[in-house]
Amino acid sequence: MLNPVGPLAPAVYWRRRLAAVAVLVAAVALVVTLVLAVFDGGDGGSAAGETPSTATSPATSSAAPLTSSAPATASSAPVVTSPATGTSPTPPAAPAACQDAQLQVVASATNNVFAVGDKPKLSLSVVNAGGEPCVRDLDAATQEILIFDADGTRRWSSNDCYPGTSVDTRVLAPGEKVEFSLLWSGKVSEPGCAGPRPLLGAGDYWLEAHQGAVVSGRTPFSLY
Repeated sequence: MLNPVGPLAPAVYWRRRLAAVAVLVAAVALVVTLVLAVFDGGDGGSAAGETPSTATSPATSSAAPLTSSAPATASSAPVVTSPATGTSPTPPAAPAACQDAQLQVVASATNNVFAVGDKPKLSLSVVNAGGEPCVRDLDAATQEILIFDADGTRRWSSNDCYPGTSVDTRVLAPGEKVEFSLLWSGKVSEPGCAGPRPLLGAGDYWLEAHQGAVVSGRTPFSLY
């Protein structure tokens, strides 16, 4: 088979064999090229199929709602406000009304000696002598300053001729003093401002102040 037999020279047969081999090789190469082309097209489809793999990024983004758990955090907001539902400080109780026993009333004047006809300033002071704040109505209608002579005869009252009224409810702290003052005309007076009103003459007198049912001690003064 390897040695050519025929009427022609052996070189001719060898050339013919080489040509046939070349054709066969070319045919095989063509088949291989076609096969590779087919496989290349399949790779292109798989490459195109890689885009769905990038399209799987929505799957990653679909996990985003899980990571955006802000609503869950927001739902826990009531826990932050829960302290508001806890025990709140109890507001202090409103002060009670002042009892007469815890009040002190004082009557005073700018001096203890005056000339007849002077117009001294007379004062009424209310002091909370208790240990707790309390509420007291200090309406002018509940206040009165009086002058008595040495025999205890009533000679003048701040409410005889000029009775007053006011709205004056106050909270008095412990030890707090509230003072009310007026100028006395130096004249006598009677309830309802009845009768003549001469000047009060020389002599020894004393002041007394009332705040409701609370009565002050007696404060002496003299006219000359």
